[in-house]
Amino acid sequence: MLSLVWLILLTSSTLVSTQNLSHAKPKSIFILAGQSNMSGRGGVTNGTWDGIVPPQCQPNSQILRLNSELKWETAHEPLHRDIDVNKTCGIGPGMVFANSILERESGIGEIGLVPCAIGGTNISEWARGSNLYNQLVVRAQAALNHGGLIRGILWYQGESDTENREDARLYKGRLEKFFTDVRSDLMSPMLPVVQVALASGQGNYLHVVRKAQLEIDLPNVRCVDAKGLQLQPDGLHLGSAAQVRLGKMLADAFLQIMAPLPVQSGASKRWGEEVFFLSGTKKPKFPLFLLMHLDLITVDAMGLALQPDGLHLTTMAQGSEKINEEGAVETKVDTVDYRKGAGQDREAEPEKVEVTHLSRRDEKPGTVAEASGKVAQILQSAKEAVSSTAKADDDKKTE
Repeated sequence: MLSLVWLILLTSSTLVSTQNLSHAKPKSIFILAGQSNMSGRGGVTNGTWDGIVPPQCQPNSQILRLNSELKWETAHEPLHRDIDVNKTCGIGPGMVFANSILERESGIGEIGLVPCAIGGTNISEWARGSNLYNQLVVRAQAALNHGGLIRGILWYQGESDTENREDARLYKGRLEKFFTDVRSDLMSPMLPVVQVALASGQGNYLHVVRKAQLEIDLPNVRCVDAKGLQLQPDGLHLGSAAQVRLGKMLADAFLQIMAPLPVQSGASKRWGEEVFFLSGTKKPKFPLFLLMHLDLITVDAMGLALQPDGLHLTTMAQGSEKINEEGAVETKVDTVDYRKGAGQDREAEPEKVEVTHLSRRDEKPGTVAEASGKVAQILQSAKEAVSSTAKADDDKKTE
């Protein structure tokens, strides 16, 4: 009877905790994907978890978990208990990773973990359009419903691909495509990814898959090597102590590539509406989805005039840019000219001037001109659509 009462109390407290967090807003979101060693088998023997939680994996009010019902709740081990439901889950690297990040980078804010790993899966089962892939994308998008930023993906998979020679041979290309596709569908082409090189495998081609993982050469993708971490008696899964070590390795790798600015925004609709709201235009009733398809462009500041401190640019603090009739980029800036009025007994007196910078007057505009022209066209179309909507609303009022 006492056990029954305790179970009821525990269940009630869990429900209350989940309800209170239904509108939680984690600031930094991480996707956990792959197979069993990401899902976690630490402390699991013969299908039973021993229930022992290492100190580094303890719950923290600043760490949340997106459960199978797409609701935020306080995270605790096992993280994948309602995701990887066909196997018994135990200790994985996720909680250690999150606790380590918070200890070393407090400014990252509340962390939201999105468990997606499923044991025994092959890389081909994660291809774009598959059930596993679609589930990952849906869960990632649901995690953004209340704000926050997806800061990275933690990936540990490949044991199943060591069984078949062809799977092992094709692994590198399939993994690179998976990373590229996920980044594209999450609209974050530089999203940090930390993957794990295998510690074990189910077949004879472990060395082929490990070589592929270690040779992945994509921007903002790091690899930590699990080789040598202690395995459980099954020779395949990491034990709890090894998972603790791995979680810290993942945190170390992520902090080396963590972007100082947000690496991923929320839905395109929300971003587009904020652009127009801040510019003073009435809030549109449509998403500016085209803005999300602009290519990333890097411009080189080498050679621009610096202030006397040798660090800061002298102009561009205030400026406007447009494409002129000849297709060139025309930039007007308000700046200060210190070259006038200097004499032997006095310093130069500042005089406000307006400077027009003209670039790319050749027949084919450069990348800056093309990008600026594309933005100008999109914004003009958006403004016309807003005007049409406003006119339609006014017409209805008149009627």
